[in-house]
Amino acid sequence: MIFFREVRYKNIMATGQPFTVIRLDAAPTTLFTGKNGSGKSTFIEAITFALFNQAYRKINKPALVNTINNKALLCEIDFDIGPTKYTVRRGIKPAVFEIEIDGKVRDSVPGTDDQKWLEEVVLGMNFKTFCQTVIIGNATYTPFMQLSTPNRRDFVEDLLDIRIYGLMTDILKKKVSDAKQRIKDIEDELRVQSSKIDVQKSYIQTLHDDRERKAAQAREKIAASQLLIEQANKDMDAFVGQRDSLMEKAEDSTGAAERMKKLKPLASKLVENVTKLREEIAFFEEHDDCPVCKQMINDEFKSSAIEERNTKVLHLKDGSLKLREQIDATQERLDEIFELNQSIRRLDQDIADCVSRIRVEQRVVDRLQAELSVEQQITANVDHEENKLKSLAAAAIQMTEAKTAATEDKFYLDLQALMLKDTGIKANVIKQYVPIMNKMINKYLNALDFFASFNLDENFSEVIKSRNRDVLQYESFSEGEKLKIDLSILFTWIAIAKMKNTVSTNLLIFDEVTDAGLDNESSGHIVGILKDLAKTAHVFVISHHPELYADKFDRHIKFAKVNNYSLIVD
Repeated sequence: MIFFREVRYKNIMATGQPFTVIRLDAAPTTLFTGKNGSGKSTFIEAITFALFNQAYRKINKPALVNTINNKALLCEIDFDIGPTKYTVRRGIKPAVFEIEIDGKVRDSVPGTDDQKWLEEVVLGMNFKTFCQTVIIGNATYTPFMQLSTPNRRDFVEDLLDIRIYGLMTDILKKKVSDAKQRIKDIEDELRVQSSKIDVQKSYIQTLHDDRERKAAQAREKIAASQLLIEQANKDMDAFVGQRDSLMEKAEDSTGAAERMKKLKPLASKLVENVTKLREEIAFFEEHDDCPVCKQMINDEFKSSAIEERNTKVLHLKDGSLKLREQIDATQERLDEIFELNQSIRRLDQDIADCVSRIRVEQRVVDRLQAELSVEQQITANVDHEENKLKSLAAAAIQMTEAKTAATEDKFYLDLQALMLKDTGIKANVIKQYVPIMNKMINKYLNALDFFASFNLDENFSEVIKSRNRDVLQYESFSEGEKLKIDLSILFTWIAIAKMKNTVSTNLLIFDEVTDAGLDNESSGHIVGILKDLAKTAHVFVISHHPELYADKFDRHIKFAKVNNYSLIVD
């Protein structure tokens, strides 16, 4: 519990340089009175400015500074939380913000928001919560019965701390929207992934088709080349057989050539010898004397020599004839051998052509075998692409699972949103509290001598019935009676707030909300209720009508404007 002890302030609004000091724990009930502008409500501004750096009413903070002195605004408030004593000090011109703990000013921690630390760690509440649970004033208070139905609901949701469900609903709406977008994104990704899978399948099928087509073409070409090689080998074998046969027929080519080599010189020699012999015969026939020795050649010798030589010529001619026959026979054999060699050379060319054809076709086969080997590599590429297809399919499965999970998340978010609607959890909470609220309102109405049954339904529309069960309208009551209804509802909200809110203080301030339309008897009833509230908090009432309360409060503080400054007067 926060136990407020004292507030001190100067140069704020109409307050001058001397501190105005108000003990907050001096009496159970305290009445503030004074004329308009005398400074009765300034102490509320001092409290909210000191604690929250905000004006209570809707004015700018610079407007809080006293317009005469125009400087040195300073507000201080003391309070205890358990055994720890705090003082918060805040000012303008110069700017001041200090938090004193057990007499020692707290050092500001770099990177820490001191105001946030004060609200969250020390006070446990913010400005809005403080104004809802500690201060009830004209600046922020509109009678419940003057609110529209939606605003009534908002007010009660704030009071019951179930407005959070509305905030949760807003958060859930964002989450649902995000979930929808997530599902849409996943569906888009799935469509893209499906397209990738289709393209990959088509590509793999193309690889398969190309591989089979190219392999079939290669095998066909290999088969054709192998047939050509086989035919070339057969042709070559035939040519080699023919060549071998011809080689056998021409195996004496060397011997014939050698014979011809020997026979031709012999033939030439025979011709030469015959020529010589004929020359000698001619000599003997033409000469009677020896041209060398000048001796006469006798006829017998000449005849003998000529006969001898003619006989030799005949022998040589006969030998030459036989030699010619041998030469002609050898030449005929050589011609045959030449023809055989020509045929052998043609066969050799044919064999070379066959070898060349075999080599060419073998190179074709080798190239095609290499292409088939490349096709084997393409098969490996197909395996790689099929692995890619499996990866794409696995990713698609993951996306499908993610979509399922996102859809489930959205389902639960939709379920939570349904629960958080006005017809869900909030309706159940309100349904539980409405009877309590009605009971309290009627209790306070009875305490204020207003004998009518007042009930709010779960939509916070009122049903007011007189003792004879006539249904009445709020607007049909007098201003005093309306005020009794408004105050009964207000006191109910205070009680509910204390029941619901975890923040507890010793301070409760009413700023001009209990004045209008009350007579002395009614004011007495209200004071009775306030004294009941004062059992758990120090109650401050700011009023324009001291005559209603002057003798009914434990303490009475009067404010007046003196020389344009607000002062506490006797």
